Amino acid sequence: MLERRPSPYVKVCGITRPADAQAAAQAGAHFIGLVFYERSPRFVTDALAAAVLAALPDSVTPVAVLVDPALERLATVYRLGIRWVQLSGHETPNFVEHLRAQWPDMRVLKALHIATRIDADGAGAYVGLVDGFLLDARQAGQYGGTGTAFDWTQVAEWSYGPYLLAGGLSADRLPEAWGWWQTHPACVGFDLSSALEVRPGIKDLAKVQEFFCLYDRLRNAR
Repeated sequence: MLERRPSPYVKVCGITRPADAQAAAQAGAHFIGLVFYERSPRFVTDALAAAVLAALPDSVTPVAVLVDPALERLATVYRLGIRWVQLSGHETPNFVEHLRAQWPDMRVLKALHIATRIDADGAGAYVGLVDGFLLDARQAGQYGGTGTAFDWTQVAEWSYGPYLLAGGLSADRLPEAWGWWQTHPACVGFDLSSALEVRPGIKDLAKVQEFFCLYDRLRNAR
């Protein structure tokens, strides 16, 4: 289960290169996301994922980002040594139950794509089944990484468990997101992808450093 910490978690998603994984780790990331969805421009093969994992320090947790995965895909992720998955498609609560029965030590984040309060309330069916949520903007045919924000007030009264805030986050919006984290206990961290890129799948190391330098200033200002 994601638990609230003295400062927010940061997940840097869409990593495709070992060097970018190392840079994110050195800057201060707590999680990195590896996208196993073949239609994504940030898709990683199993071989590339293994190379990224080999370069990742133990202090950083890898998360497999999946969209309506087959059980064999989950088995492959497990064999790679990944123990956190983010389900970003239309996976049902029954699917999550089956996953947890098959791999009891797998931790599960359920991504919700939000445009209205009704979308947010869909979390209710997953309470007790997942370790947390990732809240992102809803865009037709897309499963994250769009750089689009959603209206956070849709989840102002969120009561379904811990979540990572995603969608259009960058250094420019970090102070606002930090304030949201301070005043909304269910928010335990942030997820970033496109805002830290040169192009999809390739991180801009200057942007990574800029984000985490500001993160450190906000943390130390408390």
